[in-house]
Amino acid sequence: MSVKQVEPGKYKVTTWWTENGRRRKRELTVCGSLRDAKRFERDLKNEMRAGNLVAQQEVQRPIPTFKDFTEEWFLAYVVPNNKPSEQDNKRISLDKHLMPFFGHLTIDDIDVYLIEQFKAQQNRKGYAPATINLHLACLRKCLQCAMEWGLIEKNTASSVKKVKDDSAKWTFLDFAEAEEFLAAASAKWRPVFLVTLETGLRRGEILALRWRDIDWTNLLVNVQHTLYKGALQTPKSKGSRRSIPMTDRVHETLAALRRQPSALESEHVFRSDAATPLSEGNVQRAMAATLKRAKMRKVRFHDLRHTFASHLAMAGIPIRTIQQLMGHEGIDMTLKYAHLSEGHQREAMDKLEHQLQRFRNTQGCSQESSSRSVAFLTKSRCDEKS
Repeated sequence: MSVKQVEPGKYKVTTWWTENGRRRKRELTVCGSLRDAKRFERDLKNEMRAGNLVAQQEVQRPIPTFKDFTEEWFLAYVVPNNKPSEQDNKRISLDKHLMPFFGHLTIDDIDVYLIEQFKAQQNRKGYAPATINLHLACLRKCLQCAMEWGLIEKNTASSVKKVKDDSAKWTFLDFAEAEEFLAAASAKWRPVFLVTLETGLRRGEILALRWRDIDWTNLLVNVQHTLYKGALQTPKSKGSRRSIPMTDRVHETLAALRRQPSALESEHVFRSDAATPLSEGNVQRAMAATLKRAKMRKVRFHDLRHTFASHLAMAGIPIRTIQQLMGHEGIDMTLKYAHLSEGHQREAMDKLEHQLQRFRNTQGCSQESSSRSVAFLTKSRCDEKS
């Protein structure tokens, strides 16, 4: 046991015991003097020695509603452990989606059936599978913390399956379209689009690119940060920290930018006229204007990243290498590009068939030659005997 002063005239008495093989803890507040707190501690010890189970019972915290718990969870867990972009995503999931459905319930009342109802409601409202799965991930983590903090016995969300996503809604520019797009870009934005198309950087990564991230000796673009709402933060995942070899055009483009006098005004490679990092809004407007000038179909800035990966697959680059260049945490994200290399897979099999045919022909010739040699030797021996 221990006695600790919380504030003048208030003390916290803490006691521990073992029950059913588990270590238990009870904290009680005593108002009065230190002598009063010590007396209470002594009385509590005597009750426990006498086997008074009432004194040993742990004070149970009332089960909070989902609304009340998420406010505590957000401040105690989300803010210290998540990047600003992740905090914003969870805030939207909570306020716009999870809270209206689960907010009035206590967290121990949230069962699998209710979560499945939530999934069905989201689906009826027309939300994409990826969006619904994002909300489910937020709920799953929230209830996991509640379980770890001893408020509930089971995380019911952990047994709920993700919504299957068969849409695969992504597109890319073919080689001709990519060149048309670059030709239509303004002098200010062509470098941004070209480097994106030939490195596959995410929007936040391209905006966060600084001159210190360019390895001129080894001709590498090093991804160290991402930009979110004007602030640098760590990349999306561990695998997102990567080094991408420059193509000749990327090297020439970056070198030309570095030679400009304005390059000394900011540490960022791509910057506004005020020498500040470009914003997401800047990128969206420039993208729309370029597509309009080129009279091209609508694509997103992120589709330039898909274009990079697609061109690699079409060039026959191994999927594992594409994963590393893209900074994907797992290979599953990269496998969606695999079908683009089918033509090159057929070419590889044709080459294999050609080599096997050559081998079989060589073996056939060797066997025929051996047969002729055996026949000749047999005939020679017969002639000698005669």
